[in-house]
Amino acid sequence: MSVVKSAERVLAILEYLRQAKPSTVGDISKGLNLPNSSTSVLLKSLVDLGYLDYSPSTRLFKPSFRVALLGESVEERPILHEGPLTEALRALHEKTGETVLVGLQNGAYVQYVHVLASTRKLMERLPIGKLRLMAYNPLGEALLALLDDKRIASIFRHNNANWPDPETRFSESALWDQIRLIRTNGYAEGPGRTWPNAVIFAIALRPNLDMPPISIAVGGLGNSILPQREAIVETLLDVVATFSRENHLPSR
Repeated sequence: MSVVKSAERVLAILEYLRQAKPSTVGDISKGLNLPNSSTSVLLKSLVDLGYLDYSPSTRLFKPSFRVALLGESVEERPILHEGPLTEALRALHEKTGETVLVGLQNGAYVQYVHVLASTRKLMERLPIGKLRLMAYNPLGEALLALLDDKRIASIFRHNNANWPDPETRFSESALWDQIRLIRTNGYAEGPGRTWPNAVIFAIALRPNLDMPPISIAVGGLGNSILPQREAIVETLLDVVATFSRENHLPSR
């Protein structure tokens, strides 16, 4: 059997870090008996691709949350395991009666990693693992608002270049107006651009210190969700605040 050496090494690194604590280049190189130089190059590539997190202060590498997605069926199984966060999401779903989504930044995209759909048809329209351009999705906008302005501008340029319809592209001034509004209100609000006639409310949250920020959203058809807009936004903010308080998370 012929195996591409670089592919074998990438998988060996991921497997090593899955079983070990966060490690340096030297630790990984020694543990896998690999050349230090090529190990360093592979690690940098995995960081750039989002599969590893790297701390410059400690020089330690560890698997990112994105690695967990590799082991999930993108059609059916949720990425989040049982625990306080899933309980909070269920409570949000039950209190609003609408679809609840969780998004995670993946490069210049937001990726759906958990869906509690109000109907089976919606689950098929919003499959786990789906990628959306960050600036064109409320879940992504909530996460964008957490980033520094330089990074936001870079992602926005990428998103605009990849948005298929030139006539509906955002202007840069419209984006910054939206970011300022999100930072003031604490949540994002907008249409579901690939979910016809939908309205989505989203808020960003860091569930724990080992996870990157995620966005939690409530969405539904405008004719059902807009008449109860204030109640849904209040419920979303309250559920997230209660979860943060009970799990001793820092305020946003």
